[in-house]
Amino acid sequence: MGRYELRHGCPPAPFWAAALQHAYTDEDRRALATSAYERGRVRLSASVSDGTDLFGLYDRGSSYVLGQEADRARAESALATISEQRASGQLQRNAILAYFYPRQEAHHLDELGEHERAAAVWRELADQGHPDAFVHVGLHHLQFGRRTEAERWFRRGAEAGDDDAMQELVFLLAEDGLFDEAAEWTERIARPAESGDIYAYSRLAYRYKRAGNLTQAKIYFRKAIDAGLVDCYQELIELHLEEGDIEGARRLYAEAGETSAPMMRAEEQGEHAKADKLAFTARDRGRSVGPLRFLLWHRLQRPDTLGLGTALARTVIDAGEAFIVQGVASELSAAGHHRAVEALQSVFDEVDESVGQ
Repeated sequence: MGRYELRHGCPPAPFWAAALQHAYTDEDRRALATSAYERGRVRLSASVSDGTDLFGLYDRGSSYVLGQEADRARAESALATISEQRASGQLQRNAILAYFYPRQEAHHLDELGEHERAAAVWRELADQGHPDAFVHVGLHHLQFGRRTEAERWFRRGAEAGDDDAMQELVFLLAEDGLFDEAAEWTERIARPAESGDIYAYSRLAYRYKRAGNLTQAKIYFRKAIDAGLVDCYQELIELHLEEGDIEGARRLYAEAGETSAPMMRAEEQGEHAKADKLAFTARDRGRSVGPLRFLLWHRLQRPDTLGLGTALARTVIDAGEAFIVQGVASELSAAGHHRAVEALQSVFDEVDESVGQ
């Protein structure tokens, strides 16, 4: 590989970690920050191991502009590449490119503020029969206040079998008070148990609660718990207390403790293998995957148990419960645990590589 290719290539993540460890001066940090940003490696919110804001050396405005310019340059470059591929006929000849490139094109157009052009790309994909395109067109209409059109596109996507379109439709139906139909779509999202989105139960439960229908909220929080979302115990307990059902709340406290307390006692005492066994036992007996999810979350959010967490994640994936790891990854990302998310992404990459061999 020549110097030109090397200059524009992007070193792997370990390079940046090692470089940051040896960046003792402000000049070194500035150089690394700029170089990493040019290659899309460092986010504005990234921080080094000592907790120092990597971009604290800049004023807020200039670092934000730097990030915007880099993002825009990458989007424009990607769109130029896609345009060249289309002009050469490569998209027509390569089924993989024909599938992925239009989606990337729409994404980058949105990044550049070209929302109508992005929506046109998604509409073309929808016309070609791609179910995932319907939800994007619907979200575009929703963004600009065209609610009726949005619902029409979400419904088309839902009827074509796209889970995201189903969930967006549930949101709109619940807002309109059409909970019976919202519940029907929720059941379709959450089933089958092995591949469904069990979080759909809790999302509908929250909407029932917001609408003041506590009876139905309790039903769907219970469904969520039975599907494995042990963190919904607290919500269900609070609803029982709101209704003055002290005895029902006590029973739920006991049930929640029976599910997770022995496992967490073992974990806190350093008996990690025992904690793993208790979590998997709960799953195998058909009681709940909640303990597994909670144990993963507990380990991955703490630096001292991150390695144990990633090892458990690999075991959980190998056991056919990848959806648990995916759900935990989403929650960790939302909570700002970026190192844990990167560690989980490495686990998924390893699994993909092993499957492809």
